Amino acid sequence: MSAEATEVGRSTPKLTDSHCHLDFECFDADRDTLIRESKQLLSAIIIPGVASSNWRRVQALCASEGAICMPLMVFIPCGLPGRD
Repeated sequence: MSAEATEVGRSTPKLTDSHCHLDFECFDADRDTLIRESKQLLSAIIIPGVASSNWRRVQALCASEGAICMPLMVFIPCGLPGRD
């Protein structure tokens, strides 16, 4: 906490993680711990669903974690066939 924030009696504002792929399988083993610990510093975690094949997984994850996890369904044209 900064000296200025302490002087006026305010705490450090929480941050938003604007792009986090917590839906990826590599986080399966410790996702719950990561989210729990993130709540200390973050007000929100935005989880982009980058392909229609994982949109339901992203939505389910965000629904199960409450207000901290927010889904963002995106369309990335470079992932289309023939767009090397």
